[in-house]
Amino acid sequence: MSCIATISTNYPFNRSMKQPNNSSKLIHAIAGLALIVGFFLPWVNWKQTAISGYFLPSGKFFEISGADFGLSNPMPQTAFSFLVFWLIPILTLVAIALNLSGKKAGWTTVIAGALGLSLASTFYLFTKTLSDLGVPYSFRPNLYISTIASIVLILSVFPPNNWLKKLGWIIIGPFFVYVGFTMINKMVMNETREGTETMKTDFTISAPALLQEFLANDSAANKKYREKIIAISGNATEVEVLKDSTVNVKFTDSTGSYIVLPLEKKFFESTKNLKAGDPIDAKGSCSGSIRSEILGITSISFKFVTLNTK
Repeated sequence: MSCIATISTNYPFNRSMKQPNNSSKLIHAIAGLALIVGFFLPWVNWKQTAISGYFLPSGKFFEISGADFGLSNPMPQTAFSFLVFWLIPILTLVAIALNLSGKKAGWTTVIAGALGLSLASTFYLFTKTLSDLGVPYSFRPNLYISTIASIVLILSVFPPNNWLKKLGWIIIGPFFVYVGFTMINKMVMNETREGTETMKTDFTISAPALLQEFLANDSAANKKYREKIIAISGNATEVEVLKDSTVNVKFTDSTGSYIVLPLEKKFFESTKNLKAGDPIDAKGSCSGSIRSEILGITSISFKFVTLNTK
């Protein structure tokens, strides 16, 4: 029996059974290195600005989006939480070292992979939001490479048949990012400020004059009006009554550029019957402008808007 056991151990088939382990280590290492390198390379272009993966934990992500495109972090008090993404290159490097040395790297690997997928989801959702505001964009290959690398890392550490656990770790990061992003977006859209109508007015201007000022010098106008309380008047060119009991009023010029005023919900009953052509007096906080080079238009948005017909 001992002879049979010895022959069986040395049989080529058994040696070939060890090969998948070595292959898995190689795949794991390649995927890990791709994720580490990709983390420091551009993932997306916002207009002409390249945004790298590490920009979110470093603070550059919202710094650029706020300064250049008027969309800052809606919850700046949570900015510290983005520091967790620095764990992506750190944990991935540790996981590679553990895996190559034959030690268990399961938890280290799946956390790094889940964080990589979470970061990619954040980039995708936020970029799509910028796109809705008219900002041209293009996703870079590194976003897709990092996403695939994160998935491969997770797939490479669990037993081959444990697909349910693998799928769970692949989904968990993007799922929580999507839920969080949706909740924050809804909260911002429903954001109200009591007493806007009683706040000191920084500027009083007509809608056509405000549009012309932004079209003449976008940078100077943003510097002058952003986050200021502005009393604005004019004839509405479009009124949108939305399903969530929100009324949006637009002032549009011949170029297609426009000012949009989302009314606070507490004024819904008194403003739901507004229509295009009605003269409007409004007051709110200017959020600045976004210029779409593709569409050739400028959009100026407001928040905390109170609105009364003349």
